[in-house]
Amino acid sequence: MLSLHYTLLFLLLLPHTHQSAGDRSPLYQARLAKCIHTKACPQKPVLWSCADDCKYTTMQNLEKEREGEGKYPWQYNGKWPFIRIAGIQEPASVVFSIANLWAHAR
Repeated sequence: MLSLHYTLLFLLLLPHTHQSAGDRSPLYQARLAKCIHTKACPQKPVLWSCADDCKYTTMQNLEKEREGEGKYPWQYNGKWPFIRIAGIQEPASVVFSIANLWAHAR
């Protein structure tokens, strides 16, 4: 019971989390909202939901602009702006996860 009290106290004392710089950007929020409201998506997307696809394309477009201005990339939705390959946004992470699974299965 005492550990439950300490756990609750710890959770109450945790600082509030903040969004990443990209998520807080008013330009990102405005473009994302416009994309979600205007994009015509199929009823059953294969890999990405309509909102997720809007997040990705909005992030990529803004980062191209930022790169052109010589600015460092921002994170959006907890992800760095990696390019999708075969529908996978973070292919290196997938490869390493599969290798890790293989090592544990062996």
